[in-house]
Amino acid sequence: MLTRPRALIPLVALALTLSLAAVPLVEAVAPYTLTISPTVPASLGSTITMTLTVSGGTRNSAYTVTFDVVKPNGTGSATVSKVVTTDNRGNGGVSQFYPDPSFTAANGTVATDVGGVYNVYVNQTSPTSIGTVATGQFTVSSALNVVISQPVPGTVLQRGQTTIISATVSALSGPDNAATVYANTPSSGRLLLPQTSPGVYTVNYLVSSSDPTGTWTMVVQASDTIGNSGMSAPVNITIAKNDLIIDSLVAYNSKGDPTTSFSTGDSIHAFFRIKYSLGTSYLTSGQYAVGLRNPSGALIANLTAAYDTSRFGFYTSTGYPVSTFDPGGTWTLIVSAN
Repeated sequence: MLTRPRALIPLVALALTLSLAAVPLVEAVAPYTLTISPTVPASLGSTITMTLTVSGGTRNSAYTVTFDVVKPNGTGSATVSKVVTTDNRGNGGVSQFYPDPSFTAANGTVATDVGGVYNVYVNQTSPTSIGTVATGQFTVSSALNVVISQPVPGTVLQRGQTTIISATVSALSGPDNAATVYANTPSSGRLLLPQTSPGVYTVNYLVSSSDPTGTWTMVVQASDTIGNSGMSAPVNITIAKNDLIIDSLVAYNSKGDPTTSFSTGDSIHAFFRIKYSLGTSYLTSGQYAVGLRNPSGALIANLTAAYDTSRFGFYTSTGYPVSTFDPGGTWTLIVSAN
């Protein structure tokens, strides 16, 4: 039996070459965290701490970033460049103060000298420039807290009485030891309160005889050299009249000797002091009429007593000359109320 030979079918091996295109790796943005301290509003002139951290970034690498601080209402902006170096776990951080001489101002001043919200932008500039990677804010306040501790509301003061005016002044950062502090007087004047202890300003005020009676609405105002300012809540105080008391009424002769016996040719002079009924203060200004009555009660003369600084009291420099026509007996000096 004849067998037909089979046709030989060549085996062709197809060699396939798989070409893989190389795709460049895209560097991920490192996870940045911006922390700003203090977290509460700061007073004018305060220093702010900004801390930028990287967590899980490229290990053992350096990132260049810029801090851009923009002041409230476009009053200024400034930038500074910093480098964040990561460790073998890809973690790193850097801190920056504001204000600081390392900042370059684009406009305005590098200072916390304006009240309001400051915006912070952190931009990565290398190894790749990818723009803003973190933002934050801090607030600066120009308000001073002023509290009147003395006198308390409802206090009644008489003319001639001395009272203590005391107020505490504090900024957000604590007691303000560089403030200029004033209180208004009953006569609408201004009274400077010197500093007596940290954040405390105190003065003694003598209520004048010319101060108006009635309600004295006291307000204390404070300001400092960096622009902080504030005003206290009003405190209502009552100013009352003070009775005047004649003290040490003495008759003098023309020789300047105190005496109660006068003869023809002498002159009668009066000296006295006037004190307030409350306290130990004496009146130190003004003029008063002094009447001289003879033994029958007739008004013989009206003398004028003016305050004499050398005698610390009121004195009638022009006296009454005693004549031969004046009757003997007890004569009376009477100080009239003005």
